[in-house]
Amino acid sequence: MNESSRQELDPNRLDDLFILGVDEISYRKHHNYLTLVTNHETGKIVYGAEGKSAKSLDEFFDDLGEERIAKIKAATMDLGPAFAKAFREKAPNVQICLDPFHVVKLGTEALGRWCLSR
Repeated sequence: MNESSRQELDPNRLDDLFILGVDEISYRKHHNYLTLVTNHETGKIVYGAEGKSAKSLDEFFDDLGEERIAKIKAATMDLGPAFAKAFREKAPNVQICLDPFHVVKLGTEALGRWCLSR
């Protein structure tokens, strides 16, 4: 994120984060990714960065600082290992929760395979 973009952000956006969501979105025909962090209580995006790796969350944790990291109780994310790795390293006390979309998708796929095998 460049400096002019950072200056336009609400300086209080990282305050009072208790439950958040982390996910990536693709753009430009699915070849580029943005990692987004959402405050689940307000529904607002509080952070965004290029990429979809654990490293894409480094600046987020740096901006938060230890005091605000300690206030986060839970984070929802997909099944990919990158975001969970970042939280285990930078915020080990945060409860990692799988987002409902991916859990239901896995269950539906498993049920479909089971039905087809009968």
